[in-house]
Amino acid sequence: MSRISNYRAADLLCSAFEGGSNYWYMIESYKKPASEDNPFIEGKPWGDEYTPAYISIPFSEDGAVLMCDAEDEDTHFQLDKESIVRGKKLMEEDEQYSHFFADVLNEEDDAETGDVFLQLCVFGEVIYG
Repeated sequence: MSRISNYRAADLLCSAFEGGSNYWYMIESYKKPASEDNPFIEGKPWGDEYTPAYISIPFSEDGAVLMCDAEDEDTHFQLDKESIVRGKKLMEEDEQYSHFFADVLNEEDDAETGDVFLQLCVFGEVIYG
């Protein structure tokens, strides 16, 4: 189990989406499952507080934020539950991101920390910035 809670992961993603990563991504759309067999149940990493779609959907079962590179709209990637788990694991276990992980644990993270986390989630490494 990760030492980064879903609540804190949502905080990091919020930092990324609201400023830290705006230089490299664009949200194209959202994948929201909505069939009778699999009704969409919104993820609520912040409890009952208002949660924007770019946070609630990737924490939802079978939900994803579909994104593209801001300068190359032919390069696509997605943020979903599995990629969030990967981002947490990499930030926690990969030595090169240990100072970012320490910032998360000490609640000293910022937009750069959020940007690194989002990139670890969707790419498995930091490729921008």
